[in-house]
Amino acid sequence: MPIMIKFGDVFRFSEQEFVFLAQTDEITYAAKVLNLDDTKSVMKLYEKRNARNSEKINNVLYSFVILNTPELKNRMAHLNNTDQNGRHNGYEVINTLNSKDLKEIKEEIMNKSSAVPLKLKELTKDIVIGS
Repeated sequence: MPIMIKFGDVFRFSEQEFVFLAQTDEITYAAKVLNLDDTKSVMKLYEKRNARNSEKINNVLYSFVILNTPELKNRMAHLNNTDQNGRHNGYEVINTLNSKDLKEIKEEIMNKSSAVPLKLKELTKDIVIGS
């Protein structure tokens, strides 16, 4: 029996962790969960860029959420290349994000200035997140 996977489930694939976002017949949309060092590196770039430019940065490099789920606390769910994952089967679901993280990821995806694929926005717009 196949494992059901849903928005916000954390899975391991090729020794990396991802947050499942959505899926079509061809593509699994997933946010890569960065380790703490990579999270710090992206945050330094973001802060440096943000200090020079006060406008919202419309760049997929800066589409992310810092996670609060205890096992992933202070790590980044990065939305760059969410559609470059192909279609996956055989997920090893290892965690589920808490409702705060789920809401923040959905808000980042739906944000008009977010540079995520339009198809991902379509697939996630009707997802209801409980409290």
